Amino acid sequence: MFKSIGEFTSTGPFPLVFLTLTLLVASRSNLVYGIGRYGRRVTISGREPSGGFRRRAWQWANTARTQRAMDKIKKRGWIVISLAYLTIGIQTVVNVAAGVVGLSWPKYNLAAFPGWLAWALIYSTVGFAVWNAAVAAAAGSPAGIAVVCAFALAAAVGCTLSRRRKKRRGCEPEDPPVAPTAQV
Repeated sequence: MFKSIGEFTSTGPFPLVFLTLTLLVASRSNLVYGIGRYGRRVTISGREPSGGFRRRAWQWANTARTQRAMDKIKKRGWIVISLAYLTIGIQTVVNVAAGVVGLSWPKYNLAAFPGWLAWALIYSTVGFAVWNAAVAAAAGSPAGIAVVCAFALAAAVGCTLSRRRKKRRGCEPEDPPVAPTAQV
């Protein structure tokens, strides 16, 4: 019937393509949300780890400032979940963050549902065609390759400068750790 996923999304019946993409994005986002919930359990719940990265993550996650930020996101930040599906590259971060801050599973899915529908609508109509055209244009021209290399170089330089600034300032905890909060 269909030889590839690309052929299915471009020539398949719209309702079936739309439903398939909706279920795909729902499954993927719930998996990423679950990883965030696991990360919350590891970093916030339980006792303070003895050392290493896990201890630093636990200390950061349990500062009063971080807890206040997480509470604000739980109350008002859920709209960002829906809007993240209209972007490229932000969805994963937002879905993990929803799990880390402890947004409940029903509230997360209610917030994500409009985003799933929007994402599936975009990609079942023009999304893949636009994406493929952009990749082909960038890969097929020397200017496109130069732009990609310039972005990669800029990102590397930015990361290096950021690390140097942090080393000069020193990493001091902003607030002392607070008692772990209950899972939502």
